[in-house]
Amino acid sequence: MAVNKPTSKIDYTSQEIDNLGFDGDFGVPVSEIVKLNPANTTKNASIDRDITDALALRVAVDSGDTNVQYVGEARIGTTTSEAKWRIQKINKTTGTVITWADGDGEFDNIWDNRESLSYS
Repeated sequence: MAVNKPTSKIDYTSQEIDNLGFDGDFGVPVSEIVKLNPANTTKNASIDRDITDALALRVAVDSGDTNVQYVGEARIGTTTSEAKWRIQKINKTTGTVITWADGDGEFDNIWDNRESLSYS
């Protein structure tokens, strides 16, 4: 969903900022972490993406049940076979029930093993 923002407007209301930072396809607010790169002068300063703590996100549907989805997060560059993933299981069979691999939000699971892990 494309958002048309005014080209000459400098100040935005908080509602406009919320609207520009909303993903209509997934129905979630979206933000990006940035940092100021001051350079030598204010004129040459820039804002750069800060991916120091950025996470890669994977979503998959259970191979045997379309009511079950898995959401995994890991640092960018982590392979799906490394035990460095935080994995949620979302079961929509009877309402929406969200559980965590190993019952916690630790980054210590293997994405490739998501369907065989224990969730609570």
